[in-house]
This record gives sequence, structure tokens and C-alpha cells, in this order.
Amino acid sequence: GRLLRMPLKLMPRAAVLPIVQGDLAGCLWMPRSSVPGCWLGYYERAKQHLFAASVARGGVVFDIGANVGGGWGSKDYFDPLAPIPENNLSGHRISGGVGGGQAGCDYQIGARWLIGAFGDYDFASITGRVFDGTEKLRSMWAVGGRIGYLVNPQLLTFVSGGYTEANFDQINLATIGAVPTFFYPEHTYTGWFLGSGYEYRLPWLSGLFWKTEYRFSELDNDTLTRFTAA
Repeated sequence: GRLLRMPLKLMPRAAVLPIVQGDLAGCLWMPRSSVPGCWLGYYERAKQHLFAASVARGGVVFDIGANVGGGWGSKDYFDPLAPIPENNLSGHRISGGVGGGQAGCDYQIGARWLIGAFGDYDFASITGRVFDGTEKLRSMWAVGGRIGYLVNPQLLTFVSGGYTEANFDQINLATIGAVPTFFYPEHTYTGWFLGSGYEYRLPWLSGLFWKTEYRFSELDNDTLTRFTAA
């Protein structure tokens, strides 16, 4: 047994070999990703039967997940009727936390590459001071696609991009008691995003992945009306 396994130790980590027998014969396996029994086709036969019965060649894998994280950004308010640079009314930063869920599907191309589509929705509490009030990003959602590369069977790197919307609460600039008398109304901005990250398959629970992603979002300029309550 050891003599047969010795050539596998000499192969580069990036090598890809076809499984020689069993239910997964012909599927690709990477040396050092697991025990040699996977390549020979006799390791965990019961799990092989289940895997072969549920996953077909060229199939699409669906996934769902939950996420938490943080966000930060900057916003500027301009008066379109004032001359430059006096038209810049306020420039400020916002920051805070987000949390939500996501769902998507991926299709693997060859041994290393995959393409996919996804959507996600996040509740947020990302705030900042503007004028004499507080601005708050309350929620956001996105749909997009991604291209991924399998560094090894446990680690996927990817880039993503797509469409996004962000909903901001009403900004109360002045109040009488709890009644706003001077405010900007709630508003939804649209835009696009680009992202990059990785997914790591956790070894202690089948089907569970740890995902880390950074996204840059650009929201379109828009015109807001400032209201005064009579």
C-alpha cells in the first residue's frame, strides 16, 4: 500500500487526477487533498453512493446562507442652483453594521473554474451626521454574478459584480417634540457593485462554507426635495 502511494507524494499540489474506480470513477481528484483511497475509489463507499446519486455531471449547485459584517462610505450633498464650490452643502462619512441572507447557484466548468448568479438582502444600521440630523442606511439588496477559481478542493476565490439598491431613512433636520418640521424624506438609491473574496469549506461539517467578501458600491446621484412642515 505504501509503495503504491509514494508516487502521489512526488506530484505537485496543483496536479489533478481522475478517480480510477467506484461510483465516482472519472471524476477529478487532487493529490494531498485527502487520503489516497479517494483516488483509488474505495474510500467511504457509502458516502460515494450518496454523492453519485445526488450530483450529476454538469449539474448546478444551489446554496443559501446568512451573513453579518460592516459597512462604511461617504456622501455629499450639493445645491444645484449655487455656484461652485459654494454648492457643496455637506460632505460626511457613514459607518455601521449589516446582516442578512443570500441565495445563489454555481456551475463548475472543468476542474478549476465556475460561474454563478446570486441575490442577497441585508438589514443595516449604517449612520452618519449630516447638517443637524442623522442619516441612516436601513437596508440594501443586490443581484449579480461571479466567476470563481478553485485553488484547491477546500478553497475558492472569486470576483463578483452586479446591481444594487440602498434605502435611506428620512433625515429630520428640525423637530417640535417628536414631530419633524424640517426634513429630507426617505429615499432609495440605485447603483452597481464590484466585489472579491473567498470561500473555505469547513472540514468538520459537510456542506458548510466560510465566506469572506469585500464589495465596493457606487450609488447614482439623485435629487432630493427638502420639506418644511406647516
